[in-house]
Amino acid sequence: MKADAFFDAMDRRYQQPVEALHVGEEIYLRVMDPARDTTRQKDSVTVDVLQGTNLLRRLTLNETFAHSGVFKGNAKLVFSGGTLNPDDLNALPVKHGETLAFRYQPLDGEALQRTVRTYKGADGVVIPFTKRFKDADIAVQTQFTVAESYFELAKKHRELKQESLSRREIAQGKKLLEEAIRDYPRTESRAQADYLLANLSIEYADDAATDDAKKQYYRDAIARFSDLVATYPESPYAPKSQFKKALAFEKMGQIDQACEEYVKLSYRYPDNELVAETIARLGQYFLNKGKALQDQAASAADAVQKDRFRLQAMELYRTAAQVFGRLAQRFPDHPLAVKTTVLSAQQYMRAEDMTTAVDVFRSVIENKKAESDLIAQSMYWSGDCYMKMKSPDFKNAYRMFKKLTWDYPESTWAKYARGRLSEEALAKLDSETEK
Repeated sequence: MKADAFFDAMDRRYQQPVEALHVGEEIYLRVMDPARDTTRQKDSVTVDVLQGTNLLRRLTLNETFAHSGVFKGNAKLVFSGGTLNPDDLNALPVKHGETLAFRYQPLDGEALQRTVRTYKGADGVVIPFTKRFKDADIAVQTQFTVAESYFELAKKHRELKQESLSRREIAQGKKLLEEAIRDYPRTESRAQADYLLANLSIEYADDAATDDAKKQYYRDAIARFSDLVATYPESPYAPKSQFKKALAFEKMGQIDQACEEYVKLSYRYPDNELVAETIARLGQYFLNKGKALQDQAASAADAVQKDRFRLQAMELYRTAAQVFGRLAQRFPDHPLAVKTTVLSAQQYMRAEDMTTAVDVFRSVIENKKAESDLIAQSMYWSGDCYMKMKSPDFKNAYRMFKKLTWDYPESTWAKYARGRLSEEALAKLDSETEK
């Protein structure tokens, strides 16, 4: 078996090819070659860097994920007349105006080569004041703190309807983050900076006046979050980025794509706390799909089609119930655990599985940590399930409604329960009990 290979020299976001750079800038290399994916672990490939006909350096590109067949790496152009750090294996010493050739050799076929020239001038910025730090991490964290302060000021001014001032503060904070990335590209805080910039794009989208502008900002956020997950998969910001990527798709209305990204979060980071919220959102997705099919069933004129939509809706409700139920199983102490358990039981009701619904409601009623309103709600719907069984269990329905009025007499659900107790079948049991 053979596979085509592709090799590119690109910008930091892997979106545009690069043909020229200033000394001091970085080049990002990407190889797509499925034939090099040979193990279950992350594999690697090498790229030769040539100065004329001489081999300058051999760079290693690592696979982004196991079995992805996509390999990425980067290198920085440094002035050959300066002092080089021998431990920096990604530094490429060059002169102004020089041209480098990057060559990748696939397993089969001819070598793939890209050339990049260096500009003769330098790319610089002028700033009125700066402070130099010997420790790069301190420098970056200082800029992050200042940038986040600008963002907090922007939020306060936005609440005060001072939109112009808010936009200027956001722009200043963004500029500080971008400068931190540019000046200190190899610090451990790089992932944090990328995450803050991507998150900023979502905030821009939320404030955008037109749908086209919103979509553009969301696409920019998705691209940034994708790069962060691929470049820093072990960073604590990687699962956050995966979640926010899915959220951006959801806000764009691309629900199916959002669900795929939520599932990826659960698969890649199964123990992360964001998985709980992911489960809740996936459950809501199946619930909404079921409601849509139920609406179609209600409006369908053909009896066969009506029944088909109804059965499909019930299946989706069952799926939603199962998804909601997983949250409490995996994260029993999460704030959403009890609430999603109630939602799980309610979806079993929609799927007309009253027996399972009663069992799930009972787990809430017996949960000593559950909020009183959720317990009262579960008691009411549990009684309702008994009433709606194929063979109605009026006795247990009566007991559940009665207990609800005793244990939570001031609740809204107790008021509903008193109304149900006035129904003929339950009123009859009530009179027999009093005798």
